[in-house]
Amino acid sequence: MKKTVISSLKILLFLMFSIFISSCSSPESLYEDGMEEYNDGEFEDALEKFEKAAKKNNSKAMLMLGSMYKDGKGVTQSYDNSIIWYERAEQKGENITKKLNELYKEYAKIHEQTKSYEKALSLFSKASYRNDFEATNKIGEYYQYGKGVSYNYETAFKYYEKAADGGNLKASRNIGYLYYYGFGVTQDYKKAAEYYQKAFSD
Repeated sequence: MKKTVISSLKILLFLMFSIFISSCSSPESLYEDGMEEYNDGEFEDALEKFEKAAKKNNSKAMLMLGSMYKDGKGVTQSYDNSIIWYERAEQKGENITKKLNELYKEYAKIHEQTKSYEKALSLFSKASYRNDFEATNKIGEYYQYGKGVSYNYETAFKYYEKAADGGNLKASRNIGYLYYYGFGVTQDYKKAAEYYQKAFSD
């Protein structure tokens, strides 16, 4: 009986020591272990490591969590959670503006398919704020066609103008349309032709 108690105590101490060592693992080592498991296809184990590393402010682990939630690897796919982790990584200094903008737009287009225009508009607005001019043009179209917002040609024109200045050709075409029909602006065939020419020149 005494030997059994001692043996049980040894096991308990070993488990406590293992837990202690695990909790003391550096975020870098947790991230590296997670990457090894991820590359081996052990996604659930990798997810656990990345979550622990992310809690210790490892931005690369946050990126991997964003990626895994986006692709549904080791976890149920969730664009919402993917965005949360990518945004946290960006806040920690990761330069992922382009990747995050693409995620915003991809998720927005999914909401468009279900006619959830207000949610889509919110996501396009986030991308537009980060100078994604495709998203800026989309916001203009929402105002032009009253998707998720009231019709407002003047506001649409402002977004189109910003997007066109950023090099978005669809925005130039849309401005040409507004000038041609005099929607939100004074009708001007000359300006309409100039913007149409710009839109179809490349």
